[in-house]
Amino acid sequence: MDLKRKYPSHITALKLSLAFVFVSTVSSDFLDTQQSSHSHTQKRVDEAELVEVCTSVQSFEQLESAVSVDLVTVEVHPEAWVFATRCRVPGKPCKGVDNDVQSICRPKKSWVQVYGRTSGDTWRPHWVAVDTACVCSIRRKKVFAMSTNGIPLTGRNFLP
Repeated sequence: MDLKRKYPSHITALKLSLAFVFVSTVSSDFLDTQQSSHSHTQKRVDEAELVEVCTSVQSFEQLESAVSVDLVTVEVHPEAWVFATRCRVPGKPCKGVDNDVQSICRPKKSWVQVYGRTSGDTWRPHWVAVDTACVCSIRRKKVFAMSTNGIPLTGRNFLP
């Protein structure tokens, strides 16, 4: 009896699931190795610990208003929630940055769709800017001293 004719969709599903199992069983040791030109495998010796350069806080928030992609203020629906990521201390220097570099932690915005309205409009979906990350922005101190005339790197003064 030919199983492909009797159960064609089951055989296809079986092939897909076997392929998935194969991919999901790749060892992490395999990913941590690299091939050298001498055809032998070398394991990485130094594993650096990851450190958060700019600490952040994540939470679900209710916004009263936000700026849309059209640069118009949108009243956000009172029952709408967004997931936001903010800098724990905005304007603080980044951790672990070299001394010859001026650094600052600042929010990074992304476009998020919310239910809202502009003045005189009905409730509908709008794309608005929401803080979604805390990033480290850096400049060389020499460039900073010449280009900003000593103005501190905060807020709009630091934008490239």
